[in-house]
Amino acid sequence: MAAYYQEIFSGIQGEGILVGTRQIFVRFHGCNLDCIYCDTAASKDDKPDYCEIETEAGKRSILQLQNPLTSEIIISAILQLNKNIRHHSLAFTGGEPLLNYKELNKIANVIEQSIPIYLETNGTLYDELSLLDFIPDHIAMDVKIPSLTGCEFDIKKMTQKFILKYQEISETFISGVNYPIQLKLIFASGNLEELKNTLIWLSDICDYPLILQPVTAGNLLVDSPTPDEVLAANEMGLQFMSDVRVIPQTHIMIKQK
Repeated sequence: MAAYYQEIFSGIQGEGILVGTRQIFVRFHGCNLDCIYCDTAASKDDKPDYCEIETEAGKRSILQLQNPLTSEIIISAILQLNKNIRHHSLAFTGGEPLLNYKELNKIANVIEQSIPIYLETNGTLYDELSLLDFIPDHIAMDVKIPSLTGCEFDIKKMTQKFILKYQEISETFISGVNYPIQLKLIFASGNLEELKNTLIWLSDICDYPLILQPVTAGNLLVDSPTPDEVLAANEMGLQFMSDVRVIPQTHIMIKQK
């Protein structure tokens, strides 16, 4: 078995609760959604011929290896990057990593004793979540505003099923104690009514930490929210969820990947 990857590198987490931490990023190719604001559009293109792999953490010394790549090659690249810098965690990202859950299992089964695992997901592939045979140390799960996904299927229903599956799995693994999860909700200008509707149904099934992430300025397809809209979104979030934080994409501010 093998999978298609975009890149593997050492960098700084720019989103969510773990913003500012040093991570190794393993970016899978491919996604089942087509979000308007997507900042990794290459994950929706044709399968890449090569994966770019950083050979020394932070040096941006890049080796191109031909796709698809086996889990053994990926594990070797991760261990090499983790040699000289103490990374907070290993981030599986994409695209959508759960499309390659079999490869995730192979890599995690070797790596999880060496470095904590952070799974970034769009929160729709609930069946694939149940097929993981390891426990991510942290999950960063997107909650999508329907009009921004570019998808015809019921994103609300899929997200609800994902959260319920997560709750079921976490109780099975850890005797009723949820392993850490954060919800990330990206919003653009003009989305406040849709944001409120999303928060209403979301608060009925969970109360996990919620990150409101404004669309980054400069997106060509959708406008970033105004300062007043950001404040209004935060106020709205606090009406429904206990822990609400507004965190933009900080890695862009400091010109990191």
